[in-house]
Amino acid sequence: ASAELTAQSATSVTLRLTHTGGWLSTFTLEATASGRFAARLVPVDASHIAYLRISPQVDNTEAFYGLGEYFDVVNHRGRCGPCSSSPTIFR
Repeated sequence: ASAELTAQSATSVTLRLTHTGGWLSTFTLEATASGRFAARLVPVDASHIAYLRISPQVDNTEAFYGLGEYFDVVNHRGRCGPCSSSPTIFR
């Protein structure tokens, strides 16, 4: 796997990613406001994608809050859940 910087500005960066198996995608990370960011991962060919798992590398004491309207627990560390409810996620 590898990454190549393809664009950058004062508030965003775009990478062209080559994944294991030769699959390609574009990843954009943009600062949208103070303390906020938006991330967008777009596959070049989505015809063979069934799901996508994102695993951040964070400190063991980091907690994950504000992940939507769930009524089980407040901290969602270690739990799996949907990334988006939009059916057009892989256009």
